[in-house]
Amino acid sequence: NKIQNAESPRILIVSTTALGDTLWATPAIRAIKKKHPNASLAVLTSPVGKELLKTNPYIDELFVIEDPALIPCIKIFPKLLKNRFEIAFIFHFSQRPILPLIHLLKIGKIIGTVGMNKGMDHYLTDQAPNTFVHSIERRLNLLHTIGIEQDGPQMDFFLSEKENTEITKLLDHPFIIGLH
Repeated sequence: NKIQNAESPRILIVSTTALGDTLWATPAIRAIKKKHPNASLAVLTSPVGKELLKTNPYIDELFVIEDPALIPCIKIFPKLLKNRFEIAFIFHFSQRPILPLIHLLKIGKIIGTVGMNKGMDHYLTDQAPNTFVHSIERRLNLLHTIGIEQDGPQMDFFLSEKENTEITKLLDHPFIIGLH
């Protein structure tokens, strides 16, 4: 399970669930790129995750998996295999075929939290304990298995140039922001 190039590893993050779970991955994504700026960092995500992450400067490539996942897993397998990932972080997934797909990619290190993998913990090469911490903290704790210290729990949300321009125009007028 040796990493070929420790300075620029090929890393895949798996976060194929909803918007909140994907947003909670952003502090770990930032920490990975801070520790390994030359790493090839890809994310396997959902359609809504793609919308959230498409402007994230820390991510080199996005792979999108639709639900139900079986046929999309078969279709995306060759693209993922071509990347020859060395490390996969299993942050969160909801579809059962995802973890067997990652296993079939022959990734040297598949890192996840024990007890959170739909009865498929045996696919993990490195298991972090399941402790009672916030999901952001749990994702950050997974990074310790390859020596990455956390960079703080602040979440990242990046806008495109067009979105920044539109927001700037809105800020010229009084408005109310509601968050749910």
